[in-house]
Amino acid sequence: MSSCTNDPFCQWLNNTCEKKCSQLTYSQCSSDPTDCQWDSKSGVCRDNCNRISLSATCNLDPMCVWNGANCLKVCNYRWFNDSSCNADSQCMWDPTKSVCVQSCGTIGDMATCQQFTVCMWDTSDTMCRTACPYLSVASCSANPACNVKNGTCAAHCSSEYNSQSPCDADSDCMWNADQNLCQRGCTGYTSAELGGVSSGAVQQDCLAQTMCRWNTSSACAKKCHYAYAVQSSCTADKTCLWDASRGFCLSACGTISAADECVQNPQCEWNAATAVCNVLCQARAFSQVPCNQIPECIWNVTAAFCQHDCSSYTTSGLCGSDLSCRWVTTTQYPTGVCQRGCTLLYNTPTTCNADQGCEWDSNMLVCRNACETLKSSDCTALPSLCLNVNGQCHTRCQVKHTDNVSCTNDADCQWDPLHLACVDNCAVLSSSTLCSGSTMCSWNSRQATCTTQCQFNNGSSCAASSVCASEDGTCVQSCINRYPTAQGCALNDNCMWNTALQACTPSCQATNNAISCGNLPQCLWNGTVCKTQCQIQYSQQGSCNSDVDCTWDASRLMCSPHCSELTTRLQCSQYPLCQYSSLGCTQSCTASYTTQSSCSAATAQNCAWNSVTGSCSTNCTGLSGAQCQANSLCELAIDTNGNIAMNGQVFNCSATCELMYSTRQTCELTSAGYCSWDPTTNLCTRACNGISSQGTCAAASTCNWNYVSQSCVVQCNFVADCTTRPDCVTDPDTGICKVACSGRASLTDCNSDSDCTWSAKSVTCETRCESILNSTQCVNSGTCVWNGPTSSCMR
Repeated sequence: MSSCTNDPFCQWLNNTCEKKCSQLTYSQCSSDPTDCQWDSKSGVCRDNCNRISLSATCNLDPMCVWNGANCLKVCNYRWFNDSSCNADSQCMWDPTKSVCVQSCGTIGDMATCQQFTVCMWDTSDTMCRTACPYLSVASCSANPACNVKNGTCAAHCSSEYNSQSPCDADSDCMWNADQNLCQRGCTGYTSAELGGVSSGAVQQDCLAQTMCRWNTSSACAKKCHYAYAVQSSCTADKTCLWDASRGFCLSACGTISAADECVQNPQCEWNAATAVCNVLCQARAFSQVPCNQIPECIWNVTAAFCQHDCSSYTTSGLCGSDLSCRWVTTTQYPTGVCQRGCTLLYNTPTTCNADQGCEWDSNMLVCRNACETLKSSDCTALPSLCLNVNGQCHTRCQVKHTDNVSCTNDADCQWDPLHLACVDNCAVLSSSTLCSGSTMCSWNSRQATCTTQCQFNNGSSCAASSVCASEDGTCVQSCINRYPTAQGCALNDNCMWNTALQACTPSCQATNNAISCGNLPQCLWNGTVCKTQCQIQYSQQGSCNSDVDCTWDASRLMCSPHCSELTTRLQCSQYPLCQYSSLGCTQSCTASYTTQSSCSAATAQNCAWNSVTGSCSTNCTGLSGAQCQANSLCELAIDTNGNIAMNGQVFNCSATCELMYSTRQTCELTSAGYCSWDPTTNLCTRACNGISSQGTCAAASTCNWNYVSQSCVVQCNFVADCTTRPDCVTDPDTGICKVACSGRASLTDCNSDSDCTWSAKSVTCETRCESILNSTQCVNSGTCVWNGPTSSCMR
């Protein structure tokens, strides 16, 4: 076997020495489809993908791709027709080239994404998505950059145009000067355009657009203010009226159904009792008698015009429900009186802002009651002007500020550098709806919080964010949040797929200290830098041996680190070529002596020839108790009572699982449960449930000490069904099984999980209220309460 594996043209396969696939002709390769596959593009025979067990080796083969657990053929080698291709969630059919390609969603960088005709790069969330023309009408909404247009899926106007001229030239689009972007035209909101949805749904979508209104013909149309710039065209539309004082077109009062739009029109007033927008009293009657015949109006004798009789409201509640009135406290009326509202009192910014109860709306050029004076229900009725923050009404930042300086000096606001506008600070947006409507924010469903998008963070705020990371001087989504699959993760040099966590984490070279490096199972600290472990980085003997920190392990046909590079017993024990003793990490007997004669002569090193395996092994039976405990390949036998077994006065020193079993099959089937196979190191190790020492348990790469049961158990991330273990819980962000908060015994361990919080009172680790996603668990926690309106758990 050794002479076979030492031959660069041969391989040991199925207990036979055979030619490597790369040495076979086309006919020879085709006759062995189980082990080999023909690469028609390069004209060579390659190893069958399913024979490759390492992700790095797999991804180096142009015919293969790693899916997180196995090595599979890439899509264009896997499927050759559209039905089979599209049935595979990792693949999609490219009709322009009639070839099966990688699914856009699995691609993690812009350059690769743009190589595929059927894909497009979404800059808003740095993701690769299926291009709009290649999505069906039913799946069009899966890409936020697409919408249904003329019965097909097409790019959003905002994605297609970034300036006004080409936007306005497209009859399906319109330019929104307030937000400096191109958006779908109001007339595009029809049942046919939106994929056959109901009229009610069309109306809801229409009214959600700041430039659109639902007209008397039950159709979506531009608001009069945006549709007409001159008086003649405005008055020609019976649903509009011209405001001569301000020189622009407004909706006729009777056509307005929303309170905030009604009060923005100086000729209209909102009747909260009937939820109707009426023409102002002064526009309905022009003399005293007809004015006084209208119940809600009164003739102003001094000013000689008809006005709303705000004084008829005797309580602040009734007065506040009428947005044309306001409740004020004066010397004459110390308990308060209802007076005319700001819209009726002032028509210039100077006079308006001089009244503390009023504020000038610079967007609509109207004076209105200050948001801070409104009750919660009225605040919610004015979403474009006011913001309800924890029951308190505040003026929205885009209304308060029009310049960068005043905006950034307001703690509740932040400046949007892309749209050159002042927007609400993400931290004050308490619902997913408000958060998603902001150009700078993203909703964190796990913590039920609104956070600033990574691209808007600076160095310090980026480092402090739990979802962002600095990459090449730019703040971007962290690896674990950006790449949900191994394929996408592998495309970014700053990220790597962590096989233990089954998640995308920062790559070894992006890690700059020994502690962080040691926490990554695929990395190794060489004393100076963090490097990818030899067995992951190299799959060929030549490239392996060219690295001064690595050496080729011929017995396992894989690259291993030099024993001298391994500084701890735990690191050393993970490699069969090495053994740990009082001399530190040195080459094992197997690695040091390859012949029976040289092995037999090395009695001083406690080596002995194993005639069964035909190799040199450590002779554990010849070691003293101290020597046995010092050698990582040997262990003192434990009797049924958990005590160290002795043969008379001599310690029973025996070989460890690593030394006794070299394959997964012999490890799991022959050891009778005493040993188990460690998939992270490909070594046979002591089964977790057989370890009684907390220190030994903590040193085992697949084990974890359970502080509740005081026993050694398999780490949660290696458990197949997380629900079978009460000490484990599924991470809602990654879907990975992890240690439950209740299983974390120290403050440091508790704080290492953002879903947990340390209770100084009970001296235990508890789940954060914000991380609980269902009402039953929230209520049963004893310290949290369920917020029905926001469907979130809070303390």
